Amino acid sequence: MKNFILALFFMLISCVTMAQEKEHMKFMGIPINGTELQFETKLKSKGFVRKSRINENVLEMVGKFAGSKVEVYIVSTNNLVWKILVDYPEESTFSSLSSFYDDMVEQFKIKYGIPSDHFEFFSKPYYKGDGYELQALKLEKCTYASYWETSTGIISVSLTKYANLRIVYEDAVGVAKKHETNEKQIQNDI
Repeated sequence: MKNFILALFFMLISCVTMAQEKEHMKFMGIPINGTELQFETKLKSKGFVRKSRINENVLEMVGKFAGSKVEVYIVSTNNLVWKILVDYPEESTFSSLSSFYDDMVEQFKIKYGIPSDHFEFFSKPYYKGDGYELQALKLEKCTYASYWETSTGIISVSLTKYANLRIVYEDAVGVAKKHETNEKQIQNDI
């Protein structure tokens, strides 16, 4: 009877531990966790190829995402992946770029609901319809960004100063580990 109770106790502890493990955000069905090499291998299985190493924490790959050719940046800290950036090619007009942004935001609304935050504005002296919207974007006087806070992390869809659309996936568990690692490093240094 003691063995049965002991086995039941360990099974219960195991179940509680598994339930406490947080789920990771996913990119193209791939959990954003593990090592950079593990994540790269999974992206390769979806047709992506390595393009370049940006620095020790960022690896660039190219492939297709949501029907378009994109550059994907795998961001890691201490070789643990916590963030994925998706950059679409540069657009030549603001109207095509903003239309693409609107279409992509609508797609994300279908899957994730209304954004937690949403910004579309120009800073003086620029305004929508002045014919200088692309210039305003490149000078960072234009903000188009939508954010979805989910139980597994944050997703953003935005326009960049490089006149392209960017989608970012930040895994909540990975961000917490990154902050913990950074804090330990600071404490070790001081």
